[in-house]
Amino acid sequence: MVKIFQVHDSVKDIVDEVERLGITGISGGRLEVRAKMKEIREYLINNDPDLTVDALSTLDHPSTELGVIFDTERYEREVANKEVSNSYI
Repeated sequence: MVKIFQVHDSVKDIVDEVERLGITGISGGRLEVRAKMKEIREYLINNDPDLTVDALSTLDHPSTELGVIFDTERYEREVANKEVSNSYI
C-alpha cells in the first residue's frame, strides 16, 4: 500500500518516503497538488539532484487530484500511477 500524503505535509517527509519505498502520492486540490509537486522538484534540484525521482504526474481522481512521486529506477510511470490510484481511499 502506497502512503498518500496531503498537500500540507512537508516536502522532506514526502521525499524521505520516496527514498525509503520508491513511491508515494499526494492528495488535494488540483492547484495545491501541482504546487506541491513543483516544491518537490525544486527541493530535489537543490538538495538531492542525483536522486532519480519523477514528480511530474498527476491523476484526476473523482474526489481529488493525486500527485504521483516515484523513483524511476524502481517503478515505471504506468505502474506508479496505478499503485497510487489504487492506494487512495
